[in-house]
Amino acid sequence: MIISNVSQAYIVAMTFISGIFAGIFFDIYRVIRGIKVPNKIMTFISDVLFWILAGFIVYIFLHIVGAPFVSVYAYLCIVLGFGLYYKMISKHFTRILSILVNGIIKSLRIIFNYIIYPFQLIIKGKNKN
Repeated sequence: MIISNVSQAYIVAMTFISGIFAGIFFDIYRVIRGIKVPNKIMTFISDVLFWILAGFIVYIFLHIVGAPFVSVYAYLCIVLGFGLYYKMISKHFTRILSILVNGIIKSLRIIFNYIIYPFQLIIKGKNKN
């Protein structure tokens, strides 16, 4: 099957973008995994599951844009997109994402404490009698 130059350029651009999305997904995974560090076996299992899911997401992305076949240059573009994202954006995105996740966790903890506080007062009041 002969593909036009425009279609090939589009496929290259989309594979590059899918590499960037894989990098973003990787940073999200790293931030979530960094909240609680599991043991080595769980880390290995979660890493393998992450890469299987990341591969599936890249395939779905390429299938949606109409390029489900992956050639050598497509792999290179995915790796290039991931590498450029990792070198240029990852540190900033990870820092912002960490602040956001920690803020959400802290907010949920505060909300939970406000919700549970009246029940604690009731329980302590019953224990005095």
